[in-house]
Amino acid sequence: MKNMKKALIMAIGGAALMGAASAHAIDVQYPGTYTFEGETTLSASFITATCDLSLTGDVDAAGNVTVTTGSVSGSASVCSNIVLQNFPWTGTANTSNYTLPLSGIEVSILGGLVTCSGNIVAGFSNGSPTDADPSFFALNNAQFGICSVTGDLVVQGGADINIYP
Repeated sequence: MKNMKKALIMAIGGAALMGAASAHAIDVQYPGTYTFEGETTLSASFITATCDLSLTGDVDAAGNVTVTTGSVSGSASVCSNIVLQNFPWTGTANTSNYTLPLSGIEVSILGGLVTCSGNIVAGFSNGSPTDADPSFFALNNAQFGICSVTGDLVVQGGADINIYP
């Protein structure tokens, strides 16, 4: 009888774990290659610059993101002296709090006078006010090394991606 109770408890525990694992599954609608762009403000040491940031990468059906290229432009003179490096940057979407942790980020400013590297966490939205609106990443004072970046990057080209739990 004692062994039967243990077996029943183990079976219930196993079923609960299986249910918890499936609750974290990700449903990515329209996996593929996407470009996200927007005006951002980069702060580093003695430099603050508002520039246009463009990031392109791949999103697979499991919510894995690989940023393969990016560029910075804008009218501020320092914008042309910001270089994005160390691609690919990688991460996996977290649908429990709609974030995307990205690792491997490296930025060189003014020919390497200032270099920032590290990981960030970006918020992700399927669109606002509805999922039919363009998806975007929200960078809200995202820190990496001695730098931080703030701004929204919106999906470009008429294609949209949505990620659900």
